[in-house]
Amino acid sequence: MVKKYKGKYCGVPQCKNFYNKEKGISMHRVPAFILKSPLLKKKWMHVLRMGKEFPKNFFICSTHFLDKYIITSQKSKLTFLSRAAFPTENLPSSIVTKRSKTPRRILQRIVEDKSYEM
Repeated sequence: MVKKYKGKYCGVPQCKNFYNKEKGISMHRVPAFILKSPLLKKKWMHVLRMGKEFPKNFFICSTHFLDKYIITSQKSKLTFLSRAAFPTENLPSSIVTKRSKTPRRILQRIVEDKSYEM
């Protein structure tokens, strides 16, 4: 039986990472000042190829940032994003949106077939 990880997953489209201390992958929330600024929020959403708003429980993994933007606390060993952090690494190649369950060509045939009644 495959064990499913019940921790924090990266919310960036096409990224399959989750929190993994052994691999050095940490999870971070989008900084609050980014969410409050419409311009900065729009830039982050564009770079991350987000088709919609950031969900409330959205996390982004450390693999999307340069190492200089990840700060490790000396006492608690917790990791934080610096205020200048901006995702530049391992970014998605295209916008991911949910596709219709019915393929477009089938819908087109239904529309073209005049004998079909809805």
